[in-house]
Amino acid sequence: MLLWIVKCLVGCVMRSLNICVMTSTTVSEDFMKTLKMVIELTYDDDGMHGDDQDSIDWFENDILLQKAEGEELFLHSKEINDTIGAVKVLSISC
Repeated sequence: MLLWIVKCLVGCVMRSLNICVMTSTTVSEDFMKTLKMVIELTYDDDGMHGDDQDSIDWFENDILLQKAEGEELFLHSKEINDTIGAVKVLSISC
């Protein structure tokens, strides 16, 4: 069970978040499939948002949770060099 984070630890070079995601699409439902996945995202927290709480909140809410209008998060494969689909983050935990 994933819990919503109130405040994550900061100051490390790389940070891992467990993110529960669901693929989504605006294409006809007849041709698309939705999978629920639990993933772990490892990223450079210093380069992405630094250590101030406003920036962390922006990254989690506007980028990962797509609360900013018109924002989408995509899953991309280097193997096929293509975007697999849009993802919708359902919850985040550290």
